[in-house]
Amino acid sequence: MTTADESPAQVHVYEAAIRRLAPERLPPDEHYTPACNTSPLEWARQLGVAPQIERQALADTYGIRLLDSLSELSPWPKFVEQTPISWCRQNQVVALLDQTDSPVIAISDPSAWQQIEIINRHMHVTAGVILTADSEITAAINRSYETKKD
Repeated sequence: MTTADESPAQVHVYEAAIRRLAPERLPPDEHYTPACNTSPLEWARQLGVAPQIERQALADTYGIRLLDSLSELSPWPKFVEQTPISWCRQNQVVALLDQTDSPVIAISDPSAWQQIEIINRHMHVTAGVILTADSEITAAINRSYETKKD
C-alpha cells in the first residue's frame, strides 16, 4: 500500500493501532505525516515495528482477517492449475478456499496488495483477504502445489 492508497482517516487509525499494539516503538511525539516521504507502513517499519504487530494493525485498520494458521483452508484447484508456483513464491501470495469453499487470498505483507487485484482479475472473482505470517504462506503454497503432482 502506498500513501496514495490511504485516506487520512485510515492513516490515523493505522497509527493508533500501532501505538496501541507497540507503544514502545512510537514515541509520544512521533506521528506520521505525508512529509515523511514514505508510506505509513514504511514509516512503521523504520521505527522497528515487528511484522506481526504490523499485520495486526493492518487487520484492525482495514477489517481484514488475521490468521495464525492457514491449515484449515483448502487448496483452490482452479488457482493451482492456472498459476505457476514460482509466481506465488516470488510474490508470497496464495489463493485458497475457506470452510465455505469461497476463495480467499492470503498475504503476509501489504506490499503484496497489488497481487490480490491481479488474482481477482485473473480468476474472475472477488476473493476475501487474509493476513498471516510468511511461514504460513510458504506452507500453504507447498500444500497447494503438492496436490498438482498427481
